Amino acid sequence: MTKNPESVLVPSTEEKIVVAAMEVFITRGYHGARMREIARKANTNLALLNYYFRSKENLFKTVCLTFVDKIYSRLAEAFKTQTTLEESIQSLVCVYIDMLLENESLPLFFVNILAQNPELLSQTFQSKNFVKDLFPNFFQQIESEIAKGRIRNIQPPELLLNCLSLCIFPFLAAPTFKNIFAIQNTEFRELMAQRKTHVTHFILNAIFVSSHPLPLLRPQGCVD
Repeated sequence: MTKNPESVLVPSTEEKIVVAAMEVFITRGYHGARMREIARKANTNLALLNYYFRSKENLFKTVCLTFVDKIYSRLAEAFKTQTTLEESIQSLVCVYIDMLLENESLPLFFVNILAQNPELLSQTFQSKNFVKDLFPNFFQQIESEIAKGRIRNIQPPELLLNCLSLCIFPFLAAPTFKNIFAIQNTEFRELMAQRKTHVTHFILNAIFVSSHPLPLLRPQGCVD
């Protein structure tokens, strides 16, 4: 069983290990990643890394859980105060794009691991039941608006998937997109920050029926 690194490692050291591990997992893949390289990147003693994390699998799970917990807590906090479907969609888009702006390589990390070790990734995500614990109110909002005739008939999981796809795909395609359009990283980040508004309006325009005017959204405290 993995020992709790927080009991000995200071937060900055643990954070360096997690960041370094994600970089190596992205570059080498899960099977190609080596603990020695992770320790070197984190400027950490290999023996200490092995003692507290025990194995590459445990370290991988720690990396995944770090981001899963962060996404879960932010969405839970955002959804807690949203009373309308429009506000929930806006919160969902803002949280995901903000998270991706903070960790631009996160989508590539999960795609690579999903391709190489889907079972391990699934086990990690099962620690947080997003559908059961986080999205019921969001799904109920969708079904309620459909019943009122305000939005088109769409399955809640499909709408959720559409929202996530519009948020995540630009970061997956970022290297190609930057090369094709010859834009620098700063410009790309500005464009992604603007997408918080653009994606929200795009989704609302797609689902609201023409006989109902689009709602006015209140400003959100998202990171720009």
